[in-house]
This record gives sequence, C-alpha cells and structure tokens, in this order.
Amino acid sequence: MGECQLTATSDVVAGNHIEWSEFGLQVWSRPRYRMTMRCGSVGQNGNGGHAHADQLSITLDIDGRPCVIDPGTGVYTPDHAIRNTFRSVQSHNCPVVQGHEPMDWLPGRWGLFMMNDTCHSTANNVGGCGGTFSHIGYGHVVQRTLTLSEMSIRVEDDISALDRQVYGQLVIAPDVVPVPDDDESFILYGSDRRPIVRIRAAGASCHVVPWSPRYGVVAETKSIRYTPVNGVITVEICLL
Repeated sequence: MGECQLTATSDVVAGNHIEWSEFGLQVWSRPRYRMTMRCGSVGQNGNGGHAHADQLSITLDIDGRPCVIDPGTGVYTPDHAIRNTFRSVQSHNCPVVQGHEPMDWLPGRWGLFMMNDTCHSTANNVGGCGGTFSHIGYGHVVQRTLTLSEMSIRVEDDISALDRQVYGQLVIAPDVVPVPDDDESFILYGSDRRPIVRIRAAGASCHVVPWSPRYGVVAETKSIRYTPVNGVITVEICLL
C-alpha cells in the first residue's frame, strides 16, 4: 500500500467512534476491542458490483485478535454458487430471514457484479456509545440498536414488523472455539485456551458455515445463531 492510508475527515463523530459515511462504515474503538458496522451505500453509483448483502452486519476484534468476522469473498467468476454464497445475507452478522435476501441481483453471470440497493439503510443517533441503524430490505423496517460500554456490547434487532422466520448470527473466527456455557450462552476461547468473551442470546446454537481466508480458497468456521423473543433479537457480548 506504500504511503496510502485511510484518513479520518469531518466524518469523525467522537473520540472513540469514526464514521465513513460515503463508504457506509462505522468503527468504534475501546481499549480492549474494535467493532465495525456496515450501513450505507452499495457503491458504484448504485450498481453494487462489489457489494455484499451485509447491511447492519458487525465485526469485532478483541485484544487485537479477530473474534466476530466477515466471512470473506470466495471467488468472483469461476463458481457462481460460491460467489453468491459469500455475498448472501446468510453469510453475515445481521438479521437473517431464512430463504430471503434483503438485496437482490440478476441470475447467472450478469448478476455477478451487480446488487440492487433495496435496503436503503439509515443511521441515526450515532456516537461513541452506539446508535440505531435500519433497513427495509425485507419489505418492512428492520432496526438494529447497538449499546457499547468498555466491557460489553448489546445488540438489539427489532424485527416485529416481519412475519417470517428470522434469526441473528455471529460468524466466529476459525481459531476461536465456542463452548456452551448454559442453554443461552457460549464462551469463546482463543487459541491459547483462554476465555475471550461470553455471548448470551435466546436459543443460541452453534453451526458450521463457509469461510474464505483469501480469494479462491473456501474453508469452514463456526457461527452462533440466536432467535427472537417477542419480536426482538437480542445478543449480549461481554468481555472476559
């Protein structure tokens, strides 16, 4: 990259929060963690050639190590199924309606480098302690509220307007091991076998999902899925 660097401009909101509004990226930094949120344009003046259906998706690094991750790219043109799997909402850390995409694309090779922005995502009341984010990609408003403190993160998804089967998901870094703690929580352990974080959510369960460490390589990692209670999906992430 040479001398290139991502510089903060007038989009800086607070000392521990930066927003790159045109790119659609929010970043929060605390002493022990860094969290990102995707909420914004699909790029290319609406064509979305390199976009994924990742609106409201989050990532989380703890103590400088990836914990909750983006699954990667897979490939572009050699395999249409792999390309579409990795840009699907079902591969990201956001509210998922089973069998439905919040943003669509044309079938076949013509759709490999386009994605319609049917989400029209918005961010409101964003600052160093979180914010509220929403989209209408499923035909009704889905609203995600983040509440951040020094040692914990709370994610609440209001999906009460939807009449379909919905779940939340966190894709876990491959060297992080999720171990059940009780019926509604997992403790994530690092490669050094030390506990990193506790994830608590209703109906929490562990699943194997695709992961791409680099272009052209497809492997597997794990995700934690969780379910709504009274129209709200809530997950609490507490650092250990």
